Amino acid sequence: ELEISVSSLQEALFGLNRKFASEKKTDNNPLQGIKNTFGSLKDELFSDDYWEEKDRKTLFPSEFFDAMAEAGWIGVAMPEKYGGAGKCIQEAAIVLEEVAASGAAMNGATSLHLSIFGMHPVVKHGSELMRKKYLPEVASGKLHVAFGVTEPNAGSNTTSIETFARLEGDHYLVKGRKIWTTKALESEKVLLLVRTQKKDEVQRKTDGMTLLLADLQKPEVSISPIPKLGRNAVRTCEVVYEDLEVHISDRVGEEGKGFRYLLDGPINIARSLVIDPLSTLSIHTCSIIFPNLMSS
Repeated sequence: ELEISVSSLQEALFGLNRKFASEKKTDNNPLQGIKNTFGSLKDELFSDDYWEEKDRKTLFPSEFFDAMAEAGWIGVAMPEKYGGAGKCIQEAAIVLEEVAASGAAMNGATSLHLSIFGMHPVVKHGSELMRKKYLPEVASGKLHVAFGVTEPNAGSNTTSIETFARLEGDHYLVKGRKIWTTKALESEKVLLLVRTQKKDEVQRKTDGMTLLLADLQKPEVSISPIPKLGRNAVRTCEVVYEDLEVHISDRVGEEGKGFRYLLDGPINIARSLVIDPLSTLSIHTCSIIFPNLMSS
């Protein structure tokens, strides 16, 4: 068994955060400051053995996640008002780029990215009650959040989703099935895109979809990991909802505008936060396999 001292890891990450805070006061390029801050991540903290064991045993990297949360990196792109650092998506992308480059690869990056950017629709369109209730918990790492959009009969054609939420009094009842929901097993909440109007009842196919912040660990929810090749420390799941109750206060923004909120948040942001670490990882891998080529 690989033993990890969580307290020492947290202290090291706190040191990295303090180092960045001191450097950025004199650094004309704060993005380079983040890169410098995380330059020693692999040497000081998590070895290749740590990530190999997590991937082989399909174990979520809790020690890594908790240490990053304690040091304040989970809330890097959240407003300071709600416990975050108030930085931009670009800074968050650099953090994940450096995490991936450290050897953590996508096991490290995807354990963090939904917590870092997944609640952006709540930041921009959620009620003040939602923001105060959930954002500090996510920024501190106490609340894990997943993201449920893709469905087996819709694929990348998001407007064809069939998961439906019917309004009954002060709550919705959600029924349907999602696939490729990353971190569903670890998350207490899921940012869930549902239809509140059927596709054939709306003028534009992007209308009639609503974004809900729903509970995951409930008897009405069934979660099944999907076998995949690689990145097994962070599992991706099929999730079935059987009349899951979601209070109307946990609706993000207005009913029927969920697709627009989606584009304003996770979908477009994900391009920076996922592709950037992947690009870095590819360059890092090539530098190992083709050292002469990469140095020329």
